[in-house]
Amino acid sequence: MKFGLIAGNGKFPFLVLEERAKPARKLLSPPFAKRLIREIERVADSLTWVGIGQLGKMLRFFKNEGVEKAIMAGQVKHVQIFSRAIPDVRMLKMLLRLPKRNTDALIGAVAGELETEGIELIDSTYFLKTICQRPGL
Repeated sequence: MKFGLIAGNGKFPFLVLEERAKPARKLLSPPFAKRLIREIERVADSLTWVGIGQLGKMLRFFKNEGVEKAIMAGQVKHVQIFSRAIPDVRMLKMLLRLPKRNTDALIGAVAGELETEGIELIDSTYFLKTICQRPGL
C-alpha cells in the first residue's frame, strides 16, 4: 500500500517519514515547505513540490503514484492559505464551498477532495503508534 504525506512546517513530518520506514512502506510526499528539501528528499520514496494553493497538482501526483491513504503532518496556518496562497482551479472551487474559513473546515474539505479521488485521509499518528504508546510520552 502506498501512503502520501502532505507535509507542512516543523519536525512532525520528519517523524512520520522516519517511523514509516519501520517496517519499510512507500510514502510519497508533496511537501509545502521548500526549505526542508534536502531532508525530505533523503527520506521520501518519491516527491514533488506543491505550493499551498496547488490542490490539483497534489491530487494528480498522488493518483499518478497510486497513493491509497494520505497523512497531513506539520503546521500550515490557515491564514497562509486564505490570504497568501495563489489557488489553482481545484483549490479555488474547494475554498468557495467552505462554510467557514477556519482550519477544521479546510481540513475537512481537503479530506473530501482526497476521498473523491479514492484516497483516504488517515490519522497523522498512524505510523507513530508504537512510540506514542511508550510510558512517559
